[in-house]
Amino acid sequence: MSEHINYYSTNKLASITKSLPDAFSRLTSLLNLTAIFCLVSTLFFLISCSEVMEEDIENKSVNILSPPENYESASSQVTFWWETLDFAVNYEIQIVTGNFDNIQKVILDTLVSKNKFNYALSNGTYQWRIRAVNGSSKTVYFVQNLKVNSPAILTDIQILMTTPPLNYITNAKIIYFEWENIPGAAQYRFQIKDTNLQFAVRDTLLTVTNFRDTLEEGTYTWRVKAVNDSSETGYFSRELTIDVTPPSAPVLLSPGEDAYLSSPVTLVWKVDPTSVKDSVLIMKDSLNSNFIVPYLTESTSVTFTPDSAWLIKDTTAFVWKVKSMDKAGNPSGFSSVRGFYLIK
Repeated sequence: MSEHINYYSTNKLASITKSLPDAFSRLTSLLNLTAIFCLVSTLFFLISCSEVMEEDIENKSVNILSPPENYESASSQVTFWWETLDFAVNYEIQIVTGNFDNIQKVILDTLVSKNKFNYALSNGTYQWRIRAVNGSSKTVYFVQNLKVNSPAILTDIQILMTTPPLNYITNAKIIYFEWENIPGAAQYRFQIKDTNLQFAVRDTLLTVTNFRDTLEEGTYTWRVKAVNDSSETGYFSRELTIDVTPPSAPVLLSPGEDAYLSSPVTLVWKVDPTSVKDSVLIMKDSLNSNFIVPYLTESTSVTFTPDSAWLIKDTTAFVWKVKSMDKAGNPSGFSSVRGFYLIK
């Protein structure tokens, strides 16, 4: 009888032991699904709260200051100006030829955050409208008519530079430049210079409003002006930086190698001065673990609190490493890998 019980107990124990990996795998999947659900729920909650707290502007009005209704401009450069509206995030401006009931051509459809906007228009008759918007509501459109009747004098006209944006930093060497067309312009003088405007990398006359160039690493000023037979605008300029040099790998500071700690644990590291954000990976047991906790942070420390289900032993091993990224998008290599133990 005793032998029968021992045989049964031994087989039962083997069966339970054999099923443990499958159960552990199912638990891992469940934990991963739970983490994803929590993340999505948190994001949904934050977005919903933002929308609830935002002021409704649907019944508000945008008070247009300039140009007045049926204004006839003697300049192709028109300044659109309106009073700021409380709780508005952006203003949507549209300009068409014909009218909004019978559009011949859409000239402009854009969002701006300020209450003044300059735009150059060819001679002709236009209808324009504006409305205020935020994340949860918008006003109705306010519509006005406008006529432009301007001689081809370019002197006081501003060039709207569209791309690259102001103070652009990138790790791409091929750059696409573009600006808005200026009515009455015959050509555009386009230049790329060093930041002291002493050395011209590129200096060319164009009949189009865009240019593509390949540049080496460095900081540049690009500028453009419009010209015709009798007049020209001033130069309008922006800076751009091409940076293809990655930051150096982070250096782990704390905790020390193989430290025994209690949860939560604060991980601290040091980064290259050019770094702007860091990616932290914390793994249970080893680098090959399926238990991976990622952090993306602009700080040089994170506080790690593992799920209690992970701490199934008296001490549980973790390893961690960090890599950085600079403003241009260049990633560093990973730091060294360091381990620590959490005491249950």
